[in-house]
Amino acid sequence: MYVSFIDGPPSSDASSQPADASPASGGQTAIILVSPDKESFFELKQMRDAVVASLEKNGLLAIIRAAASAGRPAIPAIAAGSQVSHFLYKSRANVQFSMSALDPVFASPIARRRLMTLYHQLHASVHAKHSAMRVLHCVSDEATSLAWVTPIFEFYCVAGPNVSRATITQGANKIIQWAKREEERIFIIGGGVF
Repeated sequence: MYVSFIDGPPSSDASSQPADASPASGGQTAIILVSPDKESFFELKQMRDAVVASLEKNGLLAIIRAAASAGRPAIPAIAAGSQVSHFLYKSRANVQFSMSALDPVFASPIARRRLMTLYHQLHASVHAKHSAMRVLHCVSDEATSLAWVTPIFEFYCVAGPNVSRATITQGANKIIQWAKREEERIFIIGGGVF
């Protein structure tokens, strides 16, 4: 595996690093190249240099950096007035996920862990071996959640503890309409399969 952070100066950014290496400061753009040949460092470095040069020449590297710095979409920008705190949308045709920004509600690692655990439980419930459920609405002391599975998409969302079924469903519909409208922008359509 070859990992190269391309935001730094050219002399310091081409290096082979372990898979768990992380940059000194967050928010950097990186290229990750994977090869079955453990002796392919120089070939991967040449490939990396060619890709970065092409991206810079065509002005695409600036677009990638801008998209990375913009981060994930915020709920108010997608579904204004919605009480949904977070969502996870899976395009089944593209086998890709999109989710909203974690901040500010899920800023702490503990809050993120609880959120992912809740999504795991929702997923397990709607995909249980003998389950015919396609829509699941759960209410607890901490949150109201919704799971919705169709042949086209899977959608999971979380809202506050006192949000009604109608309100969370209305917010979910707005987000799903946004995802369908922006599908070509948020998912890689027709990409290579390896």
